[in-house]
Amino acid sequence: MKRDNIRSDVEWQSIRLNPIDAGLVLDVGGGSEGLVSRIAGDRVCAVDIKFSKVVEARIYEPGSNWFVSDAQYLPFGDNLFDMATFWFSLMFMREDSIKKRAFQEAFRVLQEGGLLHIMASTIDRNEDPFFFRAVFTLPDETLSKIGYGVRGGQEQTLEHIAKLVSDVGFDIDSTRNHGSWFIIKAKHPVQ
Repeated sequence: MKRDNIRSDVEWQSIRLNPIDAGLVLDVGGGSEGLVSRIAGDRVCAVDIKFSKVVEARIYEPGSNWFVSDAQYLPFGDNLFDMATFWFSLMFMREDSIKKRAFQEAFRVLQEGGLLHIMASTIDRNEDPFFFRAVFTLPDETLSKIGYGVRGGQEQTLEHIAKLVSDVGFDIDSTRNHGSWFIIKAKHPVQ
């Protein structure tokens, strides 16, 4: 992306992150900023498809376990994790088929009753390129200022992603729409 294409009119979002109380956490697309790893440390297995993003996130020395992996083919056994997070990673999975396959994999590796926690930007199908800026406040009050730029032209709304999550078999617990971003919390049903 050329520097002269970077938009300066995108509002900064202020997002406060809470402690993560779950046991073993899978962070899908956790590279670069490593937010989940910085909060939950050695209880996190973080995956990212790009080695460079894993290296970048390790500068924070979060103590988590890092894997270079495609979210569609996770290198973990079934029913292993207590929680799976997709924090601002879905925008890098442009196609619905990729997002759905990643959710299927999260469903597979989560234990019954396990939590799925999604934070994602709202992307209008007509916006290309798409930019999102946020200042995250971690539980220890550390600030992390991050800007994302991706190809737009994808449907990433709370309603659309919630439907994909439900179609895979998750039970939606709660949703929250913040306008330019949203949260979905869901559970792997207990059989």
